[in-house]
Amino acid sequence: MIDKIKVLALLGILDQCQGHMMPQKVLFYHINIELDAPLQESELIEQLRFAQDKGWIDYKIDEFKVHRWWITDPGQVELSKYR
Repeated sequence: MIDKIKVLALLGILDQCQGHMMPQKVLFYHINIELDAPLQESELIEQLRFAQDKGWIDYKIDEFKVHRWWITDPGQVELSKYR
């Protein structure tokens, strides 16, 4: 189930990276701290996929097969609506 609070937290964390790519495991660590609740990895992946489908975030897989995420311009626009 998509949770607006989780998606906004995800966008906020990626926005703080100022365009740098964040490894998926580090992103999961930070979102659990931000939400102050341990979440299942599958639940967080669902939020990532939702935001990616909306065009708010994107990722690439590096040479070590690590997913690295960043916020897109549309994601920054969406986040700014709630700040």
